Amino acid sequence: MSLAIEMVAEFPTSDMVRALLDGTEANSVRWTWLVEKMRELGKTQPVVAQAAEAIVAATPKPLDLYVTRMLKPQGAAELSALEREQLRVSGKGYDQQDLDAEARLADDGSETTFRGTFEVRSIADASGSPVYDALLYLDEGSIFRAGTTEEIGGMSQGGVVLKDRNDALRLALQVAVGKKPLRRKAKTAPAAKAASTTRKKIAKKPKK
Repeated sequence: MSLAIEMVAEFPTSDMVRALLDGTEANSVRWTWLVEKMRELGKTQPVVAQAAEAIVAATPKPLDLYVTRMLKPQGAAELSALEREQLRVSGKGYDQQDLDAEARLADDGSETTFRGTFEVRSIADASGSPVYDALLYLDEGSIFRAGTTEEIGGMSQGGVVLKDRNDALRLALQVAVGKKPLRRKAKTAPAAKAASTTRKKIAKKPKK
């Protein structure tokens, strides 16, 4: 990377800047670092700054996805009916064995169990609405549309892979399934929120 920056400094053209940034995944840590380096270089080479800013302006902004729930179940009894089915689908995709949740979380040390590494995450968008369910295990896993068994992608050796290419979504999901996800409380449904408010008012009502 240092050599590439030196080459841009030696040949400060928009084509050189574009070649450098286009060769790195947009919005990744490396790409963001290179953009900052181009901005620094642009203080003395305006053409570099102009090219970098034009590329940034044309690049879709990264998405923010928030984890609203993280569960590390030790047994199938802790899972909902949907999560049990998602686990069955995910496990079958992992090793082609159609096993139920009890088998996948069995405490028997078998090769087919995910017990001890299994985790369920609920993922929401910026508005707090649920958008994805992630089932993670053994540095692998599956990502479903929230509340369904429709698999939109998964984890492979720690990296997110999507069925349909979407770099912005993939990078956001990578954060959501990583060790330091963006956290936010689950969005309270209007009916539940109203009921909670009513209960508080009743509790505070003075005795006659």
